[in-house]
Amino acid sequence: MAKKILLVLFILGLLVLGLNMDFQMTMEYIKSIRLSDALILGLMQIMTMILIAIQWNSIIRLVSGEGNFAKTFIMNSYGNVVDGITPGAKVGGEISRAYYIKNNFNITYESSAVIVGLQKTISIASFVLLYVLSILYFVMAIDSYIRNKILFIHGIIFLGIFLFVCILRKNEKILDILVKKFKCANNILKTLEDYKGYIVQIWGNKYDLLSQIILGFLIWILYPIKMYVIMRAFNMDLGFPLLISITYISYMAAMIPLLPGSVGSFESAMVYLLSFKNILMSKSFAISFIFRFFTFWFEMLVSLLFIGLEKFILFLRRKDIDKIKT
Repeated sequence: MAKKILLVLFILGLLVLGLNMDFQMTMEYIKSIRLSDALILGLMQIMTMILIAIQWNSIIRLVSGEGNFAKTFIMNSYGNVVDGITPGAKVGGEISRAYYIKNNFNITYESSAVIVGLQKTISIASFVLLYVLSILYFVMAIDSYIRNKILFIHGIIFLGIFLFVCILRKNEKILDILVKKFKCANNILKTLEDYKGYIVQIWGNKYDLLSQIILGFLIWILYPIKMYVIMRAFNMDLGFPLLISITYISYMAAMIPLLPGSVGSFESAMVYLLSFKNILMSKSFAISFIFRFFTFWFEMLVSLLFIGLEKFILFLRRKDIDKIKT
């Protein structure tokens, strides 16, 4: 029910946005992006994909004992495509990644689930820390009335998360009920134990911990740098710290599971946040569209290209094998 209400409010917000925006002016802003800036943004997104694949590969090597960068890059490409057609939380993408890891690295489903869990933990931990810092900076840079509203909303959200975690930690009966009621519960418990063990292992190994922290922050910091490139292309300077805040708050809004790939929720949040700095709505939408194109649609296209390339190579290999047999 709550999701339906959010969806209705979101659609109404998009209608208001559409009625108050000059689409012709928006298109002019989008067309004004230079080819050199587009190439920089494209290369930066490919660099982001490579870094994410390196992160995945290091975790796969930690759990399975061996890694393969090419396979890992393809695995994440499959996940990117599924992420693009599933709403906010992107659970479908993680399931497809776990399935690919299981089938291509000769490990169990439980181990592949541990790998996915570890990567998400590291990624989310990096993002949450940057997000909290972004909120603190952003509320200091805007009107006090809006600041109080934002702090109040986030205070309720973080309090709810804290209470939920406390309930789960204290109430072990939940796990006992799962074990008795579901046959797969023992496998789930084993997976959680393995996950906990690897978290402790990473935490205890200074090299692993430092490398994962650096990778996590490096991946996330590339997104506001892309935003900086776009703002520079429009001859605008809001200051890099504020761009970091706007980028991460928009990504947090995109996690609300309303539409596939969080299309619309991210753009709306970014337009709304840019409006606090008195930027025209048509220009704000152009900025959010360009940013989203390179970080979402372009990434999808690159992922599909590499998936197609993998299929073509496998086809050629099968053809060679058939020739040898005949």
